[in-house]
Amino acid sequence: MSSDTGTVYGEVANEINELSYTPYGFGAYNDMEGRKAFNGEKLDFVTSGYLLGNGHRQFAPRLMRFLSPDNLSPFNKGGINSYVYCASDPVNGLDPSGRVNITKLFMPRLRTGTTGFMKEKSLPTGLLKKLLKKKSADERRSIYVYEAQDDGYKHYRLARGEAPELLPRTATHENFAGREIYVKGGLIIDLKGDSMKDYNFSATDRVAGNYGFVRVRSKPIAITTFEPNEAGAAALEKRCKVGLQLKSGMGAALRVSIAIRTD
Repeated sequence: MSSDTGTVYGEVANEINELSYTPYGFGAYNDMEGRKAFNGEKLDFVTSGYLLGNGHRQFAPRLMRFLSPDNLSPFNKGGINSYVYCASDPVNGLDPSGRVNITKLFMPRLRTGTTGFMKEKSLPTGLLKKLLKKKSADERRSIYVYEAQDDGYKHYRLARGEAPELLPRTATHENFAGREIYVKGGLIIDLKGDSMKDYNFSATDRVAGNYGFVRVRSKPIAITTFEPNEAGAAALEKRCKVGLQLKSGMGAALRVSIAIRTD
């Protein structure tokens, strides 16, 4: 074990020192004096807070807020809330400097063009963006949009964090056959749910309906069969002649061949 200055006090075998606190830095402060803890800073026992950014601002774990605004941020504000810590998301963020994120203020968030695409096609923006932003990978899905044209459908794929992708191959009815889809004129939306029979469409129908989309079940692909009438059967028999040839030889297996000829 050693002090902050590197002075070695001694070695304690098989001893584990644990220090725990909440995401906002509140915890049991027994025996914490002199130890670096939340955001790598020492706890100030007088104010029960942490001085972040080499003393730039003091953070109060009990209040879950800074005690002063960021005076180095533009307009002396530091964002929407000048006292908030990590945009109220301390689990996924850290703020050891105690300063506003200048990058987010002066550099716009990376835009994929998805919102512009949805508005251009008059798609239900709120609904689709909500589905694309699902936090769980199991719930998150790609959404497909089809736009009718002379030889089929333009085929677009929408995915979280990606620009709308125009797929190279023209789509046909087979791409969404037998599925629950939303239709408005020549536009089709396929949500691609993992289990469409278990999907609750009530809320989705209501939002999509505000944009003029109606949910329908696309016809499944069917195998065409026919039963010929007597005249048709006679014509078919006349056109096709089937002969069976049985050939056998000494020590050889029986072989059957079918020959079909058309006149």
